Formats: sequence, structure tokens, C-alpha cells
Amino acid sequence: MDDDDYSDPVMTRLMQRSPEAREANFAKMVMWGAYNLVKVTAPTGGVLDHAAGYVTLQMEIREKTPLQIERALGLKVGTLALGARIYRLKHLPHKEEFEVRGYSSLPDGLRLQEGKETDAAGYPRGQMAWQIRLTHAVQVDLVKTLRSGQSFVPGLHPDIAARMPRR
Repeated sequence: MDDDDYSDPVMTRLMQRSPEAREANFAKMVMWGAYNLVKVTAPTGGVLDHAAGYVTLQMEIREKTPLQIERALGLKVGTLALGARIYRLKHLPHKEEFEVRGYSSLPDGLRLQEGKETDAAGYPRGQMAWQIRLTHAVQVDLVKTLRSGQSFVPGLHPDIAARMPRR
């Protein structure tokens, strides 16, 4: 992390580590459930069975193409040029298994200095998608592999789908 890229990173990290911020983010995860927590990756390499790093909510990427997801999450330009893999968490992380990172408009959860378009690692501001950073790998299921230009349509939760009348 290059502190010269950010406005007041020390204070931001202190706020993110506060019990209140952690509790609020954990409560949000409990409310939405693991089914709605997703990890997005490029469609290269092997399929994951565990994932760490940045996670967002399914609603933040719903009906978006890989390019739109890349912009929404503040990923490096070209990360999802070939498409995307969307993974769903199998269970909620424990309170000590994640870090608060606010929204994707804050690269690495930090406010960029005025006039900066990206941080030192090349991450731009995203479009206010909620995010946390998993510090421990959590089991995941591959939900969908998107081709470039294909939108992510998650469908119904299995519990809801089971209650729907069959046609």
C-alpha cells in the first residue's frame, strides 16, 4: 500500500477495525446470508473450491456483464475482458475472518487522493458496491461462468424455487 495515494489511510483503517464497523458489516452478512455473498474472478485457471480476498453482494453484480462488473467492483482494467466466474460462499465467514472495506469506490477500502484515478496497484474507484475482504479462505461453489458480454442472472434462491408451482 502506497500511503501517498490515499487520504488519511490511518484513520480510515482505525474506523474499519472498530467493533461498530465490524458488527454492522457482520449483521449485513447475516441478514443477506451466505447465498448472497459472491466472489468474482477472471475465468482463467482452475475452478476454486475455497476463496479469500474481496467479496460483494450478489445484488451488486446482478444483470451486469463482466465489463460492467469490473467497473462496479473497481477491478483493474481488463481483469474480466475474457468473462467472469461468479462463486457463492457456502457459509458466512466468522467475525474474525474478514476485514471491513466499505464500498468499491474506495480502492482497498481507502479514499484516493484528489486527482488520482487509481491506486499504486492500478485499482480504480468502483461504483459503490459493498465489499469486505476475507482474510481466511471460505468454501465456495461456482454459480456461473460468464462469457464477455453475457449478463449475470442469478435466478431464485433454491428454497424459494422449491415453493414455486411447477408449470
